[in-house]
Amino acid sequence: MISGYYLTQAISVAANLRLADAIGAVPKNAHELALAVHADESSLYRLLRALSSVGIFKLRRDGRFALAPLGQALRSDDSLSLAPWAIYNGYDFHWRAWGRLLDAVRDGTTGIEQISQKPFFTLLDFDPSAAKVFDSAMGSLARALNGVLVRSYDFSRLRSLVDVGGGTGNLLAAILRRNPRLRGTLYDLPHVVEAAAFNLRKQKLTRRCQVIGGDFFSAVPPGADAYILKQVLHDWSDAQALAILKMIRAAMGERGVL
Repeated sequence: MISGYYLTQAISVAANLRLADAIGAVPKNAHELALAVHADESSLYRLLRALSSVGIFKLRRDGRFALAPLGQALRSDDSLSLAPWAIYNGYDFHWRAWGRLLDAVRDGTTGIEQISQKPFFTLLDFDPSAAKVFDSAMGSLARALNGVLVRSYDFSRLRSLVDVGGGTGNLLAAILRRNPRLRGTLYDLPHVVEAAAFNLRKQKLTRRCQVIGGDFFSAVPPGADAYILKQVLHDWSDAQALAILKMIRAAMGERGVL
């Protein structure tokens, strides 16, 4: 456990290099893979061996590397790919922020504030590259969890649903596909909903779903039968979380549910 961060970074590097894509269905040796991903052969060989020891890849007797079942999750063409999530966990600002955990615990701030002097979401406003990595990671994680979430609640009795802080819309899209009479609203920050609109168009759901940009501390789209919050409240202090919940309560009707 103490050295667990070694593995986090190793998996993140493999995702960044798209090693799972490079291997594909045909096992390859370190030389072939180094050429494919533009890496140093000796260093890459060590990385591949390390990840083979934990079931990401398989080192064959002929010296070639194949994908193990766990490694399939790093393929970019896998419908449940976790490659963006792996990349985010090793991404510069995220990685450095965890390195400031001791300071954060001592003074009650966050690691992000320690390295950037900004709250997390303010940092994303100032850094489009970081925002893109974060949004991709959240979408990746959502796709991996959505199947279970959609089956765990009966949305069929609802007419309208607002996904507050819904990111790129993967959860809302999954709910709408399973409930063809339901209408949805995706509500998130303006820079996020641009990607959400594209995602929902691609899934041919725009007739039943609108996308609205805004700040849930200031307003929430009113009048829906139900509101959903997924992986939102944990990002904020207790006081801020309560403010979000009060904003949603004010927006929903008397029979609305969260």
